[in-house]
Amino acid sequence: MVMNQESLKLEATNGNWYCTYLNGDKKKKVKDHISLYLVMAGPDSLQSGWEVYVDFRLFLLNQNKGIYSVFEDAFTRKRCFHGAMLSAGFDKLVLLEGFSDVSNGFLVDDTCVYGAEVFVCNEKRTGKGECLARIQNASICKHVWKVEKFSTLGDQVYDSIPFIVLSLLILMYWMFCRKIQIYPKGNVNGKGYLSLFLTLANLTILPPGFHLFVICGVYIAHPR
Repeated sequence: MVMNQESLKLEATNGNWYCTYLNGDKKKKVKDHISLYLVMAGPDSLQSGWEVYVDFRLFLLNQNKGIYSVFEDAFTRKRCFHGAMLSAGFDKLVLLEGFSDVSNGFLVDDTCVYGAEVFVCNEKRTGKGECLARIQNASICKHVWKVEKFSTLGDQVYDSIPFIVLSLLILMYWMFCRKIQIYPKGNVNGKGYLSLFLTLANLTILPPGFHLFVICGVYIAHPR
């Protein structure tokens, strides 16, 4: 049984499309079923910030009777395709056992026939979009800053010595230099309290429009 098969491109208004079927979509942990999807062809099918709304139906041919089974529901009407979602369809189209049974006519001589009908309803530009990539196996860094003579510190901000965190991102190494900031008497929004922050030591290290998201914890050690 073929695990994944793609059709030829289907030309439609505002882009090309193709069908793809799987022996159960493993990414969605689908078992014992055939999965069938309509997909926008190519990673550049949509310009950044654009959405396309389509009505579509998917078909599977009963080759014994020459009749198409039609698959559609509320989710195939005015379905929105955009840069983060280039496919839609049915995770569990038919049971694999029934699909493989020659008497049902779906799979005959190791061949099946499926198709799609696509009607583009509308397209619009939604504005700018962003992509958030999660770093796998991110490095963990610990840094300790021992503040001497704390009771003599004034109202201003005090910075630790910058320290380096090595991160692997988009197959490139970036050396992110950070530091800890402390306001002994509190910052503007925290007067009367101790204010403690983690910050980048040099903001110019980030490329224009680039954002960096981190999971961090800032702690005050209890003296033993």
